[in-house]
Amino acid sequence: MRSAGRNQRDETDIWRLRFGHTGLNISLFKIGNHNSGRRSYCYVDETIEHVMIECPQYTEERRELMNSLKERKVKFNLRDMLQQSSGALCYSVLFHYLRRTGLSIRI
Repeated sequence: MRSAGRNQRDETDIWRLRFGHTGLNISLFKIGNHNSGRRSYCYVDETIEHVMIECPQYTEERRELMNSLKERKVKFNLRDMLQQSSGALCYSVLFHYLRRTGLSIRI
């Protein structure tokens, strides 16, 4: 069921992030479409947790994400960011992060 204010693409991205079925390298590796599953930038497995929480390539964008979540009283961890009750409080912030990092087209 689609929530008010979000389009089908946004809803799909949320579910993909929750379940880990994305176009990130680790997912592609699991289905035989990537040779290692690692990022070429930092040479670690390109998981959702890595690109959202750890990757040094997105430090500036992540700082902005963390500040925006803090203002909304949402903890900076995948569980809290993606839980259904977070809803409109943080999804727009997540979508902004994904667009700024260029990850939105790979989720």
